[in-house]
Amino acid sequence: MCDNIGGLFEIHAIEGGYIIWGESDIFRYDLQLNRIWHFTGRDMLVSRTKDKHFWIDDGLIHCRDFEGWHYVFDFNGKLIDDFREAGDRETPNPRFIF
Repeated sequence: MCDNIGGLFEIHAIEGGYIIWGESDIFRYDLQLNRIWHFTGRDMLVSRTKDKHFWIDDGLIHCRDFEGWHYVFDFNGKLIDDFREAGDRETPNPRFIF
């Protein structure tokens, strides 16, 4: 069941379920609200330098974090790319929890 409702910003309906963006996590749930995957970035998933923090475009999920990282992954939770948009110190890799 859906077990994280605090700190959530947006719910996006997709085929077969939902993508939910929160302050520090992104989740994918199926239509019965069973968690399929969970993503945690290096920092809060809001940008301090860009206006666009999270979006879905052409079957890919994009989000930016507070440290200036831009993450791109598919609906299966596979990280396609992550790159630095703003200069700052190097931080650990993001974590996926299935």
